[in-house]
Amino acid sequence: MFEKWDVYSGEPELFGLTSGGFNGSGELNIANFSKEELNWAMSFANACGEPIARINTNYSSYRLKGIAERWIAKISFGEIKHIYNGSLILAMVDAGFRFKKIADTPNVYFNVSERAIKRFFK
Repeated sequence: MFEKWDVYSGEPELFGLTSGGFNGSGELNIANFSKEELNWAMSFANACGEPIARINTNYSSYRLKGIAERWIAKISFGEIKHIYNGSLILAMVDAGFRFKKIADTPNVYFNVSERAIKRFFK
C-alpha cells in the first residue's frame, strides 16, 4: 500500500518521526501515515522547487504545513483540509530537502527558498 514510502522505514535520520512530527521515540512506522495525505504533501513539496544551500529558519515545518493546507485546499477544491506535520516533513525529505530539528519541538526547518514559499501567497 505504501510502496513508495516504505523505503523510509528504519531510516536513522527519521528516527522519532510520527505523523505529528518529531515527537516519537522509535523508528518511523509508515503504516501510521495516510497515503493520500502523503501524496498531497508530496505535491506541495514538489511545488517548492529546488532546495537551496542554507536552511531557512523563517518557516518551521508547522508553518509550512499551514501554507500547504491552504494551497492544497484550493487545488483539491476542498477535498483535503488537513495535513499532518510528519507527512509534510516526510514529503519534503522525499523531494530532496534537508532539515534541521528545532529543539524541544516536533518541528524542523528546511532548505526551502523564500521565493518558493512566497509563490503560494499569490
